[in-house]
Amino acid sequence: GTIQSTYIAIRNRMADTSLNGNPGNGEARITVTDGVIKGTKRGVWGQITNPSTNALGSIEITGGTIEGGEDAIKLAADDADNIVVSISGTAVINGNISGDANDLASSITGGTFTTDVTAYCAEGFVIEDNGDGTFGVVEKPTTYDINSLNDFINFRKAVNEGKISAGVTVNLNVDIDLSDLEWNESIGKDPEYPFE
Repeated sequence: GTIQSTYIAIRNRMADTSLNGNPGNGEARITVTDGVIKGTKRGVWGQITNPSTNALGSIEITGGTIEGGEDAIKLAADDADNIVVSISGTAVINGNISGDANDLASSITGGTFTTDVTAYCAEGFVIEDNGDGTFGVVEKPTTYDINSLNDFINFRKAVNEGKISAGVTVNLNVDIDLSDLEWNESIGKDPEYPFE
């Protein structure tokens, strides 16, 4: 199904407010597994105000599509520890994700996005350009095979973009003469003349 609004489609708000001297408590949860959630301003807004350990919020998106004109997902938490957001599976996020990166720490392990969500990827996960204006989130590789000069060029690019870092095992499966080549920005710019 579809939830559509001319402002905010879903607002998840938990406020730790006092009622007769007693703090508010409980948990506000949003779980999205399918369908379309579309807001002219925001698709989903997760908000925790005046939090204590008694007021918690969570947003879990494993499928479906979230869209928003200003933000697909907006997070506002006075205390990042009180709101948990996770995005995985086949979720499609069309629009910005805004809020403190700490609010989304270690939470994105899958999905498709129209913006770069590197700051929000869980440890061990990186973005991958899908080549159509969207980004996917994939598990960071633990091994990398070089079977051609082109593989070497792609390896260099992945290292420079932070997609491959320490701890990755590199398997050089063919002989490549690198004696006249420099590890510089000219590598990979032009497949016909990759080295200047």
